[in-house]
Amino acid sequence: MARALFGPNLEEAVETLHHQFHIVLTYADAYIDDHNGTDRDFTLKIRRALFASKTRSADEVNEVSDAIEQSVKAIEETCLPYLRLEQP
Repeated sequence: MARALFGPNLEEAVETLHHQFHIVLTYADAYIDDHNGTDRDFTLKIRRALFASKTRSADEVNEVSDAIEQSVKAIEETCLPYLRLEQP
């Protein structure tokens, strides 16, 4: 329905946001099972995704937070003018 009303960009943003939800659920399960932290890089990636903060250093990459921020931005840019009854 998002595509029909607002176009493919909104549909893609909503799908990406939904996908991030499932990634976080999967990471939560993996984090629970990661008792000894056998793969340090993967453990850090999971922790960053689950416990992300807005303030991070320049070298920290958090794919989940970045994807969520981009999706929310695209959704807001598309929908806010209609919600505020502005001309798109």
